[in-house]
Amino acid sequence: MAGMKHVLAVLGAVAACIAPLAHAAESYPGKPIRYIVPFPPGAFNDTLARTLSSELPKALGQPVIVENRPGGNTIPATDLAAKSAPDGYTLYGAALPFSVIQSLYKTPFDVTRDFAPITLAGVTPNLLVANPVNRYLINSPMLNTLTNDPDGGLTLYIQNQSPGVGQESNWLPAPQGPFRVIMRLYWPKEEALIGQWTAPQPQKV
Repeated sequence: MAGMKHVLAVLGAVAACIAPLAHAAESYPGKPIRYIVPFPPGAFNDTLARTLSSELPKALGQPVIVENRPGGNTIPATDLAAKSAPDGYTLYGAALPFSVIQSLYKTPFDVTRDFAPITLAGVTPNLLVANPVNRYLINSPMLNTLTNDPDGGLTLYIQNQSPGVGQESNWLPAPQGPFRVIMRLYWPKEEALIGQWTAPQPQKV
């Protein structure tokens, strides 16, 4: 029940800021707002959170601090949000795992009881595909025959037509259709690990 109070407090506070009809809206928010993201920096959810954190202060008058808590299939971050103080100053960026996590693991929270949605902030498509080409598998015997580039990198050609005799050792045949991907993979040199590496100049091809 405490979790539900927490979520309703956040929901009520945000609603009050959007439509300041209640007396409590006059003093909220009075301090920075915490936005917990269960993914690392650079992920879609992080990008969305940072976009919102740059716009919300314009309406709320207080900064919104993004806090990344990745790992553990989002369980630690979700638990942290569920146990935060019920004062309306903690937001949680729930994503796809939020809807299934409790069906897969024993969690210290109940997503149906301890949380309630405020708004749908963003949508990103997900695509599930089957791989018809065994050569794509990570344990493929092709791995021992790949040819490295002169700089130590690796170029893979994923396409239906042959990329040419000189590149066929790194060719991953794709099904028929308008599909062509050229991947350049690099392994960092020792200089890159200690901050002394300089990127080469771009070359026209």
